[in-house]
Amino acid sequence: MDENNGMSVKEFIQGEHLKRGDIVLCRGKKGMLSRMIRWGTKSYFSHAALVFAVPHPDEGFDKAFVIESVGDGIDLTDLEHYLQTDDYDIAVRRLEQPWFKDKSPELPKMIRGHMLDFIKANYDLRMILRLGFSLAVNILLRRKHAPFEELLQELLERDTILPSAFICSGFVQHGYYKTVNKLVERGKLPASALEDVTFHPTLAGGSTTPRRLATSPKEIACSEKLVWKYLSYRENGETRLYPISSRTELESFYGPL
Repeated sequence: MDENNGMSVKEFIQGEHLKRGDIVLCRGKKGMLSRMIRWGTKSYFSHAALVFAVPHPDEGFDKAFVIESVGDGIDLTDLEHYLQTDDYDIAVRRLEQPWFKDKSPELPKMIRGHMLDFIKANYDLRMILRLGFSLAVNILLRRKHAPFEELLQELLERDTILPSAFICSGFVQHGYYKTVNKLVERGKLPASALEDVTFHPTLAGGSTTPRRLATSPKEIACSEKLVWKYLSYRENGETRLYPISSRTELESFYGPL
């Protein structure tokens, strides 16, 4: 592969570049909800998902799927949905702790299993509208608003919304934390592993479930616990995928996070 020219979508999907458990950050360029999330979190990205399945050509399976919290609940989505269009930018981050590699593919399978627990959950549309109204009022009144994550945490603590509702990135954080916590309790991992999958500094030191579920896309994008691996860039009507290894490289394509 010529890294200067990147990869086609087909080369990327079928070339063994993705791993189960990779985190996919996404910027929706057109939807009002995506714009609202980007504004509320001051983030380039508005969405996060987890790589659920990767291609197995020898078994006749050539797709990559992500599991994500979307408008009608928890779903599995063909990754090409985000790549074969002008509507999205995506970037891939990966946990590369030695203990995580040692237990692969056991851990990614467990993480996927915990996330599937929410597959029947639904969004609370009223809460989405309430959250959007709150942000809109602050824009119109030019008031300093509470961080987006704090608002989500407050709603979760009141049991106003389901854990899976609206918080795509919190869904990813929750899957990692819950899985590793179970292995720590069983004595299969040291307690320090929990810090490795606590993706934002404000979550460290015994964070609550509502706070973890309120994790924003920006907190995952800025985490020092994860490594940058790939990004998509659209030119001349075609999406190309480029390997990257730093935030600086990502920002050379997209601008500030």
